[in-house]
Amino acid sequence: MDRNKYLYVYSNIFFTKGYTRTMVYDCCTQRTLFFENAFYALLDEFRKHKIDSIINKYANVDVLGFAEFLVSNNFASLVNDISLFPTLKKVWFSPNEMENAIIDIDSTSNHNYKKISEELQALHCAHLEIRIFYDADIQKLSNIARHFYKADFKSVDIIVKYKEGINPPDYLQLAAQYPPLSIFVYEAPSDTYHKSLIDTTYHGIGFVCYLKQKIEATTDCGIINRSSFCLPSSISNFTEGILKNKCLNRKLSITVDGQIKNCPCMSKAYGNIRDHSIAEIFRSNEFQKYWDITKDEIRVCKDCEYRYICNDCRAFVTDIYDKPLKCKYNPYKQKWEE
Repeated sequence: MDRNKYLYVYSNIFFTKGYTRTMVYDCCTQRTLFFENAFYALLDEFRKHKIDSIINKYANVDVLGFAEFLVSNNFASLVNDISLFPTLKKVWFSPNEMENAIIDIDSTSNHNYKKISEELQALHCAHLEIRIFYDADIQKLSNIARHFYKADFKSVDIIVKYKEGINPPDYLQLAAQYPPLSIFVYEAPSDTYHKSLIDTTYHGIGFVCYLKQKIEATTDCGIINRSSFCLPSSISNFTEGILKNKCLNRKLSITVDGQIKNCPCMSKAYGNIRDHSIAEIFRSNEFQKYWDITKDEIRVCKDCEYRYICNDCRAFVTDIYDKPLKCKYNPYKQKWEE
């Protein structure tokens, strides 16, 4: 390695210092690696000095070994002029006023889906999740899905309980009829994935996924473990985790009886869809007050190396600034409690 050069760390690589170690995250490959916190200070040095001068300054740290670790893992490369690679500002922007919405439905729900669809589209909602807590038949699913067809949603996911007599081709045909629909079937006999019938035209939607997992109520969420991380696939996705609360930022939910909330599991309701417009509530300061609670402000989470790729949970907490009660990780012991 040429010590007379600078080490440039790529802009898609992020480092999160925790209590016991630092996590490296690659937004392009969605890969995580870890290193000792003793090397963390070198990251700032690489932005300012050549490798040789850093080695002289940190005589008791294996600077060269750390630089080789970064290069060998395709996190960095050697350059002659570091000034040609300015540091990107940590900003987050979305053209969608609303990022995610959840509509919960049970056998007693009587939602006005046309009204809901029109109001969500007016807010440029990007992603919609429709959770159905009973074994609805194909006709019922079709009656719901048609209201969100030919809309501006990037994705519409229906999550429905398994029903005997409805086979994967039935769900696939329904999803193909109403893009951008995809369907998740829970309490299924096995975990299976069924490829979309329209994949060549609409990539990434229209699939059907069978899950053995049981979902009995809206409270069956908020669990944080290694499999629950939704790994960011872009710099923007990652910076949202730094600057915003990924659990609640630009999100809205409608309960089975029409109550409008930040999250289905939170007790606070801001009004009913029958009596209020979604925009009226969504744009209020009271509704948005949790959006900017960052992981760096939350007790225990602020010391966790996973904090910026964690979806968080502000529903199941003792205090709004407490670690999620369903989180299984202890950053002080570097241990998962499975």
